[in-house]
Amino acid sequence: MSFSVIVLAAGYGSRMCSKDPKTLHSFMDKPVLSWIINVIKLLLPFRIVVVYGYKGYKLKYSYKFDSSVIWVHQHELTGTGGAVIAGLHYVGNVKNIFILCGDVPLIKANTLKNMLYYGEYYKCVILTAIFKYPYGFGRILRDENNNIFKIVEESNATFKEKKIKEINSGIYLISRKHLLNLVSNLNLFNNNELQFTDIIYTISVKIKTKLLSVFYNEDIFGPNTRKELVLLERYFQYKQAMFFLDRGVTIKDPNRLDIKGNVIIAKDVSIGINVIIEGNVEIRSGVVIESNVFIKCSKIYENVIVGRNSFIENSIIESNSIVKADSKIYCII
Repeated sequence: MSFSVIVLAAGYGSRMCSKDPKTLHSFMDKPVLSWIINVIKLLLPFRIVVVYGYKGYKLKYSYKFDSSVIWVHQHELTGTGGAVIAGLHYVGNVKNIFILCGDVPLIKANTLKNMLYYGEYYKCVILTAIFKYPYGFGRILRDENNNIFKIVEESNATFKEKKIKEINSGIYLISRKHLLNLVSNLNLFNNNELQFTDIIYTISVKIKTKLLSVFYNEDIFGPNTRKELVLLERYFQYKQAMFFLDRGVTIKDPNRLDIKGNVIIAKDVSIGINVIIEGNVEIRSGVVIESNVFIKCSKIYENVIVGRNSFIENSIIESNSIVKADSKIYCII
């Protein structure tokens, strides 16, 4: 199936209380937007189109060496509908269009692949989630046949509608042919904005639509504040710690371990508190890492003891070695 992707990254992100766009803020030491783009690339789309607005030149600069991304400036910030219209001119002659928010760093490639699968049988696939506390999200309204007929934003929802737990993720896969026809139905409202969700009623009436729910809600969560961003990162770090615990790694405190990068840890490794592991790191069986250790882009072979407060970068530590406490080992490459 041929498809292109439009990433919506034009918003102010005013609740970040920052001069920078929200998608430029750091998540695990990389801009939020970069996580989405890296996942999209795994799907091999025809084109990746990023629609930017507020101080978007900073986003472009962060990707100045990446020619696979097409940057489209939304001169007038007229909502999600306006951003989609701006991006549609650059997607090429493809069958389907993915529409993604630029602020969901934990979206999984498998989730998007699943949407592509259903895209073979449906003209529109909408990703949803069930939230226990759905405040702030658009709600999915279904008819008597359990089909979607409307997405209502929190600000426009009635008291009854606000009780609905199924929310709109803002991630869609739509037939390009139908999308081109549907966007012409968008009209300005509320602060001169074009809301893409306004065409959902038309979609549900005219074309076959599939609703697909995620298993982990955090996968589609877009943090709006610095607090939410930090909490999402801690969730991700804890989830990584649980992954290694289940595979035979001892971790003294999962809440005080940071893993950032492509990390391989064998079973029977012991990791103390306040340990940071970054970049491409391999840690083999029998290694003991004491507290307050920093390891970056290194290999640590079998049965090594790394003393507390040590710093290891761009290095190979041979088997059965002892790295004394407070050591600094690095190789300049």
